[in-house]
Amino acid sequence: LSQVDLSGTRIITVEDNEDISTLLTIILEAAGAEVFGVASARRALELLGETSFTALVSDIGMPD
Repeated sequence: LSQVDLSGTRIITVEDNEDISTLLTIILEAAGAEVFGVASARRALELLGETSFTALVSDIGMPD
């Protein structure tokens, strides 16, 4: 398995499960990404209105 280089990317993760959010952050940061983790769709939309991101990774079963 080759190493992925995400240097220079800004990724927002939207996950309400704290353990999964932490795991996503660890994996993405290890690949060089700058990660912004949030626990709600509402907060993700606020951040998306404030700054730009390269990618968004989201849980599809969010409560709000």
